[in-house]
Amino acid sequence: MAEAEVVPEDAGEVSDTAVTVSSASSSAGKSGAAAGSRGDHLLSGFPAADLYVGEGFGFRIHVDVHVLQCSGGNLFTAIAYAVHTALRSLRLPAVTLHKAPGDGAGVSVEVDRSQPYRKAISWAQIPLLCVLLVSPTGHCVVDPTLREEWAMPQQVHVAAGASGQVVYFRYQQLPSRRGNTYQLRSAEPSSARDECAGYVAPPSALSVNDCWSILSDGVHICQAMLHDCEDALTHGGSA
Repeated sequence: MAEAEVVPEDAGEVSDTAVTVSSASSSAGKSGAAAGSRGDHLLSGFPAADLYVGEGFGFRIHVDVHVLQCSGGNLFTAIAYAVHTALRSLRLPAVTLHKAPGDGAGVSVEVDRSQPYRKAISWAQIPLLCVLLVSPTGHCVVDPTLREEWAMPQQVHVAAGASGQVVYFRYQQLPSRRGNTYQLRSAEPSSARDECAGYVAPPSALSVNDCWSILSDGVHICQAMLHDCEDALTHGGSA
């Protein structure tokens, strides 16, 4: 769900309602006003100012994702790609706000069909999600298949925008469907000769250097995906 907070026109103005038909708390309105006045909404890549329509109201966008089939793996990245593409093709209608006189009066929203759609919203800074699988040897698998996800329990999720700013990072270590790595124990080597063959390395967390290296790679991958998405949408729109 993408949501636009309240962006009051005046610095001291606080509204109890947030977007078109829904309402939000005054605390949410204050936080949205502070973000709008300082420009902090640009840090997350969400174009809240473009969704603002006036009088403390703005558009709220809901995205419903229906997965019909998942046999190729990397579902999270596929969903992020689909949502990003859907938002890029979104056009908002021209609306007119009618505010009733008096304190506490409601506001009605009327779609002005005589006017064209509003200007396109800049979604270029919306981040994309990259999923990396980490092998026991420290190598990373990009865009993993379903079998690779089953076999490699260590996952790193990185979300970054076109500017390279990281907005989300997560490392998780799940039991492998090809054998639970948490139940593997190191065997006592019978001799120095078969030490490597008899030893099973237990699962371990990533080091700081590994995290930094994977994070840097994830940012470059997210930027490359955004570039490919931009190129595909540009060529698709001109065709």
